[in-house]
Amino acid sequence: MAMLIALGSTLALVPGIRAPACLGRLQRQRLQRQVIPKCIPQLRIPNRPPKKRVAQTISEGRRLVKIESLMDVAESMKELKYEEARAGGARLDPRSKRRPKLQTFMQRSPKDDFEGAYGKITEYGGQIARWLPDVLSGNRVWKEQLVAEDLAMLFDAFEVDLEQELAPVVIYGLREAFKTTNLQEITIILEAMATARLTYDEAYKVVGETGSMFCLYAPEDEVAEFGFALALAKQRISKQRYLLLKEGMEIHLRSIPGSRVRLLAWAASEAGTQLPDLLGEAPGKVDPDLAQHVWSTCSQLAGKGQLWQGWPLPVVEVAQVLMKDHLQALVDLANSNDLWRPSARKGGTGQDAGAAIEGFPWTALLASPSHRSNPAATAFRQWVADSFQAPLAHVEAVRLIRYRHGEAPQSARSDLRPADDTSLWLSGQRLVTVMLQLNDISAQGGGETFFPNLREGEGMQIPLQAGNALVWPTVTRDGDPTDLTNRKALPTENCVKYVALTWLRAQGYEDVVKNLPLIDQALGCSMRLFACWLTLATCHGQLTPAQREVIETARQSSIDASTQAENEILAVFSTTSFRWELKLQGAAGRRLASLSATELLERLKVALQNLEWVTNFGLDANSLKSHPGESAFSIKTLDAFGGRFPTMWELKATNSSIVANVSQDQWGVMEAAETGLYRLPPFSKVPPSPEEARERPRYLAGNTRQLAMGVRRYGSISAILRNDVVRQRAVIVGSDTGGWESICNKSVTPVHKPSWFAKLVEDASVSCAPVERTPLGVAERPLHSFLANARTFRKVGGGLARQIYQLLGEDADVRPLEGNMYMEAALLGEMRVNDTKVLVGSFPGLFGSKMGEDLRKFCSRHGVPLAWSLSDGQEWTKEEEEKLDWLPWEPFEYWHSDGERLLDPIAGWAHTSQPSSGGSAKTRALWEKVWAEVAKQRSQLPHGHFLTQSSMKSWWKGIKSSDLPVQMLREGECSPNLCFGTILAGGNRTCICRADAVHAGELMVI
Repeated sequence: MAMLIALGSTLALVPGIRAPACLGRLQRQRLQRQVIPKCIPQLRIPNRPPKKRVAQTISEGRRLVKIESLMDVAESMKELKYEEARAGGARLDPRSKRRPKLQTFMQRSPKDDFEGAYGKITEYGGQIARWLPDVLSGNRVWKEQLVAEDLAMLFDAFEVDLEQELAPVVIYGLREAFKTTNLQEITIILEAMATARLTYDEAYKVVGETGSMFCLYAPEDEVAEFGFALALAKQRISKQRYLLLKEGMEIHLRSIPGSRVRLLAWAASEAGTQLPDLLGEAPGKVDPDLAQHVWSTCSQLAGKGQLWQGWPLPVVEVAQVLMKDHLQALVDLANSNDLWRPSARKGGTGQDAGAAIEGFPWTALLASPSHRSNPAATAFRQWVADSFQAPLAHVEAVRLIRYRHGEAPQSARSDLRPADDTSLWLSGQRLVTVMLQLNDISAQGGGETFFPNLREGEGMQIPLQAGNALVWPTVTRDGDPTDLTNRKALPTENCVKYVALTWLRAQGYEDVVKNLPLIDQALGCSMRLFACWLTLATCHGQLTPAQREVIETARQSSIDASTQAENEILAVFSTTSFRWELKLQGAAGRRLASLSATELLERLKVALQNLEWVTNFGLDANSLKSHPGESAFSIKTLDAFGGRFPTMWELKATNSSIVANVSQDQWGVMEAAETGLYRLPPFSKVPPSPEEARERPRYLAGNTRQLAMGVRRYGSISAILRNDVVRQRAVIVGSDTGGWESICNKSVTPVHKPSWFAKLVEDASVSCAPVERTPLGVAERPLHSFLANARTFRKVGGGLARQIYQLLGEDADVRPLEGNMYMEAALLGEMRVNDTKVLVGSFPGLFGSKMGEDLRKFCSRHGVPLAWSLSDGQEWTKEEEEKLDWLPWEPFEYWHSDGERLLDPIAGWAHTSQPSSGGSAKTRALWEKVWAEVAKQRSQLPHGHFLTQSSMKSWWKGIKSSDLPVQMLREGECSPNLCFGTILAGGNRTCICRADAVHAGELMVI
C-alpha cells in the first residue's frame, strides 16, 4: 500500500497505555522504518488505487515473516478487488472522499467467475485462514511471545474494504487461537485490534467473551494488563465496537470475583478511562453495616477516653495508645532515613519549580516494607486494627507530619478519597482517621487540631498530649462521605510538633506505592464491602475448624438419615390412622388427606426448604414500663456490636448487664446442649475468653406452625433469616435443646426445678429418645429432624398429622403450647443484620410506642424491611398470665396461623423489591393516625394494665382494610433467600422480597 502521509509527524498520534502503541515495547527500529505507516488510521481507506507493494526482507522472527506474508496477501486481495471494480465500470475520483464503489464485484456470484477473480479471492482468504490461528497464538507453531505492534500491522492490513471476505476468517482465527491461549495473549491481541482500529465488529465480542472467562483464574498481573487493554479499546475504537466488546465481557462478568472486577476497573482508571457501564462505579460510599460498626466502635472507645464530640459525628480522644519509646522511634525513623518531604511545592517551569513552599508542614510516608515492618509503626497500625476488629491489611501505612514554628496548612482538608482516586477500587473508602500525638507541646505552643465544620460551623479545636490519639469516622452512620470532619492544624509557636496519621480502609489495603496489582482478602468469602471485618475469623460468616467439622459431619450423616426418614414418613402417610387423624384437624386437614402419600411427601419437602428460621428478641413496651431498669437483648445491643447479634456467651465474656441475672443452672444447660447435642468443643476455661465465646451459636427456631411472630416468648421482635445463611451455616436438632436438657438430661440441674407432679407429667408427655438418637440435621436435608420433632411431642398433640396440618394447611389453629414445639437450629459464625430478610415487630407489644419508633429507625438505617404482626392481639406479658391456656390438649385457646403481616409504610415497603406497592400518602396518613391513637392510649394506661385485645384487633383491621397484607411464603411460591411473603394484586400473587444492595448469593462457602 502506498504511503500517503509523512511518517515523522504522525507517530505521536497513536496513543498506547504507557507509550505510543506503534513504537512497541521493544522499540524496534526496523518496525519504524518498514511498517509503522500502517498504524496510521488514515491509510485504511485510500482514495486512489493502491500501488503495487514492494516486498520487504525481514530476517528475524518467524512469526513476523508470516505476518508480512499475510499482509502481502491482504494487499493482493485489495488490488484485485479494485481491478475488478474498474473493469466493471467503477470510476475512481482522486478528489472524492467517498470510498470506491465495488458493487459490480460484490454482486457477482461464485459460479459466475469462480475460476477468475472470485476464485483468486477465495484462494487468498484460504491462505490467511490457514496461518492466522498460528500467528495469533504463542504456543502453536512458533513458541514466541506475541507482540502487539506486530499484530497491529496485520490487523491494519485487514481493511474495511476486505470485511466481507476476511471478517469470518478473523473470527475463525481468533477462536482457533483461543483454544490454547492465556489472558496475556488475549490482552496483546486486544491491544493490537484497538491500535489498528480493526473494523470487524464480531471480533471484539469474541475477545471480550474469552477475556472475561480467563479473568476468573488468570494471575493478577495479567488481569491488570487486560484492564489496561480495555481502557485502550475504549479510547480508540468506535462506540458500536466497544458495545460489542462489552457484550462479550458481560457473558462471564457476573462469575468473576468482585475483587478481580475491581482490579480491572483500577487498571482502566490508571490508564485514564472509567468504565462504569461495564465495571461499575468506584466504591466511594461505605456499606451501612460497616459504617455502623465503625460508629459503634468509636462509641466504645469513648468509654476509655474523652468524647469531644458526639453528634453529628463522634470525635474521641484515647489516652496512651503507644509507649513513649515507640513515639520517639517513629520520629527517629523518619530522621535517620531522610524521609521528610514538603507537603506543598511550587509549580510552573521556572528555576524554583518543585521547591518547597515556606509555611507548610513536611511529611514522611512509612510505606516501604522495612518502614512498614518497623516495630513502632506496626504497633500503631495494629492498635487501630485491634480497636476496630479489622485485618491489619486494612490499615494504611503510617504518615508522619512535622510542624515547625509558624507552619500550618492554609485550609482544612478532608481525609476522604475523592471519586477519581484510583485507590478506591483496591482499598475502598477511608472509614476512620486516627491521629497520634508524638510529642508534648506547651499550652502556649499552639498546634491544636481544628475542625471548622463541627459545632454547627463554629468550629472546634482540640489539643493533644503525647501518646494520645484522636479518632473520628470519615463517613456518616449510613456510609455516606461527609465533610464534617475536615480538619487543619493551627500554627505552632516556637516549637516543633510531630503527629502520626493512619486511616482504616473499607477493603484490604497494601502499599499503593508498590504499584502492584492487589486483591483484597475477601476472595473466598462474601464480596460485600464489610465482608472481611474480623471478629472471629478472617471474614463475616467464616467458620472455625471446629465449627466446620460440626457442619460437615452433620451434612454427611444427614444423607442417610434424611433418606431413611423419608421412607418412614412415606410409610406413615400411607396408614389409615394417619389419614383419619389428619381429617380430624378440619377442612384443611381433609383436603390434605385427599392427596396421595407421594404428593403429600413432596409438598412437605418443598415446605421445609422454604421454612422460615427465626430468632426473637427484645422486650415489649409494657414489660419495659413495668421493669424500667431491666436489661434485655434489644436493637441497642445490635447497634453496640456494630449490627451483629452477639452470642449469650459473648455477652457473659464482656460482663454485659443483659446476662447479669442468668443463673448458673441456665449456663450449665446451655453448655450441656452445645457440647452434647451440637458437638461443639468445651471451653478451655470458665468463664470463656471472648474468642471462645464467639464460637458458640445463635439459636434459631423453625417456624413449622407458620406463626407470623415466630416464638413470641423470646421477644417482641422476630428476625427472619435469609435461607441461604441457614443452609450454609446451621445444624438442626429436633426440639428446643434447653427444654430437652432440662427434662431428659439427668446430669444437669434444670433452670426451674419442677415439683414431683410436674416432673411426672413432663416425663409422661415428652419422648427423649428421638432427639438423642437422631443425627444433627442441615437445612437442605431436614426430614429426619422434622420426624424427630413429631415423635418427641406426639404425646402432647404435636404428632406428624398435626404438624402436617399446621405446616401445609391455611389458617390452621395452634395451641399456645405448640408454639414452643419447634425444631431448633444452631447458627455458627457471625450473625449480622444483613443476614436477615425482614424484622417483624409485635403490633400489640410495640406499635405506637417509643420502642416501636426506635425499631422503625433501626430498620431504615440498616435497609431491612419492617413488618408488623397482630398474633392473637394480646401483649405477651398478658398472654403469660393465662396459665391454663398453656396446658397440653387445652381445648379452648387457639392462635390462628394465618401468616399475615403488614409492612410498615415508613421502614417496610421502601426496603422491598416492590417499593411502589404500598406506603402511599393516603395509607401512610392512616398508619400515622392509628399510631397516634395507640400511643395516646398507651400513655393513659395505669400501671399493670394492658391495651385490650379487641382494641388491638380493631386498629389492625382498620389499617388492613386500606393496605396490602403480606402472606407468609407457602411451598415454593418464591425464592426463600430474600423473599418473605406474597401480596395479592390484580388477581395474582406477587413475591415480596428484601431489596438487597448486595448479591443474594454472596455468602460464605464452607
